Amino acid sequence: MRRSQVALEFLVTYGWAILGVTIVLTAILYFGILDTGKYVNDACNFGTQFACEDWRLTTDGILQVTLRNNFGVPIDITEAYASSDYGQDVNCNTMAYFAVNAVNSSSCSIISGSETIPENEKVKIKVLIGYQGPSGNPHNLRADIIATAQSP
Repeated sequence: MRRSQVALEFLVTYGWAILGVTIVLTAILYFGILDTGKYVNDACNFGTQFACEDWRLTTDGILQVTLRNNFGVPIDITEAYASSDYGQDVNCNTMAYFAVNAVNSSSCSIISGSETIPENEKVKIKVLIGYQGPSGNPHNLRADIIATAQSP
């Protein structure tokens, strides 16, 4: 047997083995046998301007967020919107004046009607906050929250 034939048979044999393993792993992930979402940690990322002190999502769709103002100046929250896979964009306009280093809590419903979120379901929520500093210029801040739905 020539060396080239041995090398080719080696590559073909292991190539088929790697292809088979890839197909099996793809099928496992596609059909949800291995749920990778349960390994994702809950997170609340508003950047450095807002420190996310606490956040909670209930199965009835109520998102509660507690933020700390790290801007160094007082700000006015002019608007807040949240969206997820469980409903349309909702207006969460419940905050107003926000002093320096102050902690402010807000809650809003991210689903509509009588829908519920299954308990222990991971939900990614996109948040848009509009605010004004002392200069009066409007600014927007986008944030992502990953939360596990808990019973109320």
